Formats: sequence, C-alpha cells, structure tokens
Amino acid sequence: MAVLSQGDFSGLLGPQLLGIAVIFAGRFGAGLVVWYLLKLALGIHVSEEQEYQGADISEGGLEAYPAFSKIS
Repeated sequence: MAVLSQGDFSGLLGPQLLGIAVIFAGRFGAGLVVWYLLKLALGIHVSEEQEYQGADISEGGLEAYPAFSKIS
C-alpha cells in the first residue's frame, strides 16, 4: 500500500492488463460454449423458406423496413 499512497502506479499497469485479458478470454470462451450448446439444442438458423421470405416477417409477423418492400 505504500506504493499507492505515494502515487506510483507504474507497477500496476501490467497486472491490470493481464487481468483484463484473462477475464475477456474466459468470458469469450464461455460465450462460445453457450452458443454451441444452443445451436445443438435449438438450432440457430431459420429454414430456407423463412430466409427467402425474411426473418422479420416469418418470426415477428412484421416488415422491419417497409420502405424497402417489394412492389408486386
């Protein structure tokens, strides 16, 4: 604590950056595992028909961008 009371923080930058990197890598890895398990259990992709129709219409029943809709 003597270092902190004197205002010399130079020795703390390395450990802080290491901690940030370790936490980021751990959270990123956990996110990949969760995403993979969801993909296996539920399936992530929509069907080809839903993809052609548009996921906004097939999943939500609305057009997300009505100004860009096709004119029949």
